[in-house]
Amino acid sequence: MQAAKNLLIFFLILSSNLAWTHGKEENGITVTHAWSRAVPVAGMTGAGYMKIENSNNKDIRLIAIEADIAQHTSLHETIRENDMVSMQAVENGILIPAKSQVELQPGGLHLMLMRLKQPLEEGQQVPIKLIFDSGLEIATYLAIQPLTGDHMMHH
Repeated sequence: MQAAKNLLIFFLILSSNLAWTHGKEENGITVTHAWSRAVPVAGMTGAGYMKIENSNNKDIRLIAIEADIAQHTSLHETIRENDMVSMQAVENGILIPAKSQVELQPGGLHLMLMRLKQPLEEGQQVPIKLIFDSGLEIATYLAIQPLTGDHMMHH
């Protein structure tokens, strides 16, 4: 009986639309180089960056992010106007055009992790879930990098 129960659990996990990835393709969407900088104090805000590639023939939108480590999450964009820099929420999600890729990076599109429940420590892997308008959910993690230095050194 226990073997049948374990087999059922295995197939449920295997058939779910949720994939734990860090550079793996899921339903034509590939998420790579997901990272964030260390944040030394809980209660502060962190940001997440990554590349998202869409190899499908149809556009897709990243519409939400979930991260248990933050009290609130959102999609943001850095805007530069008249020598002023500000951030604003991306209300309609982030478009990833068909057969193209979008890079979330400092100074551009990014994920916001607000009111962190704990510090983000260098070397940590923080689970997040990306939610797309198609219903696809991709679970991945942010590799926490030092406050300064080469953020891509882990690749």
